[in-house]
Amino acid sequence: MIILLLICCMSTLSGLVVHNLSALVRDNILLPCDLMSNNTAENMTVTWKLNNTDRQVHRYKGGRDMNDRQCPDYKGRTTLSKLDLNTGNASLKLANVTMADGVEYICSIQIGNGSEQVKALVKVEVKVPMLGPAVPVTVTATVGQDLHLPCHLSPNITAEGMAITWLLKRTGKRVLRYENDCYKGGLDAYRGRVALLKEEVRRGNATLRLTGVKLSDEAEYVCSIEDEHWHGNISVQLKVKGLEVRGPQQSVTALVREDILLPCYLVPNSSAESMVVTWKLNNTGRLVHLYKDGRDMNDQQYPDYRGRTTLSKVALHNGNASLKLANVQMSDHGDYTCLIQDGSWRHQLTMHVEVKGKQIDTAHAWRAGFGIMFVLALALATALALLLYHVRRRLKGRVYFLFMHYFMYRTEQYKMEY
Repeated sequence: MIILLLICCMSTLSGLVVHNLSALVRDNILLPCDLMSNNTAENMTVTWKLNNTDRQVHRYKGGRDMNDRQCPDYKGRTTLSKLDLNTGNASLKLANVTMADGVEYICSIQIGNGSEQVKALVKVEVKVPMLGPAVPVTVTATVGQDLHLPCHLSPNITAEGMAITWLLKRTGKRVLRYENDCYKGGLDAYRGRVALLKEEVRRGNATLRLTGVKLSDEAEYVCSIEDEHWHGNISVQLKVKGLEVRGPQQSVTALVREDILLPCYLVPNSSAESMVVTWKLNNTGRLVHLYKDGRDMNDQQYPDYRGRTTLSKVALHNGNASLKLANVQMSDHGDYTCLIQDGSWRHQLTMHVEVKGKQIDTAHAWRAGFGIMFVLALALATALALLLYHVRRRLKGRVYFLFMHYFMYRTEQYKMEY
């Protein structure tokens, strides 16, 4: 599509028509040259060249283009319409305007073997597009959200064929580069999370889509668009909000030899799997547990805690960095710090752990003792009853024997007396 952006002025000097044109880089423009009559220019010689030079931009002769002497900078970018030539219109289409095209052009026509007549002088001013938004922009997002960082050409011209680069302003490190319809690598932290909208690139829109926002994504970003003749850039600030580390408001109480959970979690819920979680005992600085690079790294862990601490990866996925401490000891008493880090972001909380020894329940002990004594007493009473029963039986038999023996003795005596 041919776009003629602005005709600032058209005047006539000694039969020469002067045109002042303004165009944007990468636009297509029409350099006007009219015979001012309906005479066909099909059999004429039409020459376009740079003013005050012999550098040929386009030449038409003998019913066809003859560009063997054409300046290389214009190769493949100029067109004369034969249909327009039939009506005396020798305007030249110049495609894909560059900054170097901002010069003066002369259109001349030669009829037969006659002298060459200059018909038009076209002055072209090439302007670069501006990058928008025109005012500084701050985009605010919460962790885990998907967002767009705006960047576009103004006015809207295609950005195809241009190189689009997004980078971090503070470090200059590349987040993404898009060139020749291909992505080129950037920082690993953004891999698989950034992209351009390809359909929008054709409309000059270089907005960056960033998915799964992390705390470490908070930074100032630079959008840069360039081709061989022009470049421009803008900055976009990204603010990531909403994450806090929270835990218990009061002391955590534990009994010796029991297992406890020390609460520590992110609000709102956001995966802590890729973050660094550090648990320490405050008053001594001893390392209780360290989670980093997606795994436990406890080679520097204080020996007293070895094998007794656990972080759940399932819980970490939901932003829960609570520490399980098994087989609590009296030495575990103190203030513990839970520190969570993600890039330059860090937040921590401190909680007090009070350890108590197990106490005996005296009432329960008395009840248990009484029960045992009752059972023992019952057993003893039963044993005594059985013993008395057997003794009585044995005694009863003995008494009967003595009685019968005495009775028989007295009977014999009685008989002897009488």
